[in-house]
Amino acid sequence: MATTAFDDADRPASAAVPAAKAGGRPWLLIGVVVLLSVALAVTGTLLFVSGDKADVKDPADAAAAGGHGHAKSGADATKTPLYLEVVPPFVVNLNEAGAVHFLQVEVSLMAYDQPTLDKVREQLPLIRHHLVLLFGDQTFADIRSQEGKVELQGKAREIVREALTKAVGAPLVEDVYLTSVVGQ
Repeated sequence: MATTAFDDADRPASAAVPAAKAGGRPWLLIGVVVLLSVALAVTGTLLFVSGDKADVKDPADAAAAGGHGHAKSGADATKTPLYLEVVPPFVVNLNEAGAVHFLQVEVSLMAYDQPTLDKVREQLPLIRHHLVLLFGDQTFADIRSQEGKVELQGKAREIVREALTKAVGAPLVEDVYLTSVVGQ
């Protein structure tokens, strides 16, 4: 009488070992996944709780933290800034004699409440018009240095605030940020 099933005694010793390993691997994999999930949850919680205390990007926050930047009034320092990205980016020819240079600028406008940003959004064609004229009046030498870019940001802020004041009676925008400036 022949049997087709093997007894444990008939099975070679090397065959029993992989069966034991194969049975333990799913638990090991589950353990690693659980450990990674817990580590990611703890890291995410710590990042969320700590916030951006070490990475102060807003000049008003830097001034409040004792850094450099233009100071805002006490009421504005406690408000959360909101940003409106002006899309698409501006691409203009630079004011150069004898050479062809281009300038691409990405702009974000900052205000402290959503209704104000909604009013600003309604005035985007006016804002774009004034910024295109400003950016097109620059030379390649104007935008090459950091000082030139900071000066351009200041001019952009003035022009946008003046245009909005004429159009709606209030400047609406607290600041204008040039989030990318590329000259070629």
